[in-house]
Amino acid sequence: MKLVKNASGKTTIKMSKSEWANIGKKAGWLGKTAQSVVYTPEMIRSSNSPESLAEAYQDAIGQTDEMYRNAMFNALKNNPNTPSDILQKIR
Repeated sequence: MKLVKNASGKTTIKMSKSEWANIGKKAGWLGKTAQSVVYTPEMIRSSNSPESLAEAYQDAIGQTDEMYRNAMFNALKNNPNTPSDILQKIR
């Protein structure tokens, strides 16, 4: 979490999704687990987080739509940040 000053001079808080989820859990807004994210191939292509890519892989293998699953796998293959163990599973 960090404070960021924008162009208009206002200061805002910038935090990660996991930080926001932890606040929600402590406040009782969310249950023990945060709601899952629906991943898209565009999100995968731009992701720098190996953890997010691993979550996207788990989401993809649970999909019944073969075209969507294949698009997800292709996006994972083309992202240089995808962990090698996941790449081995989808080849």
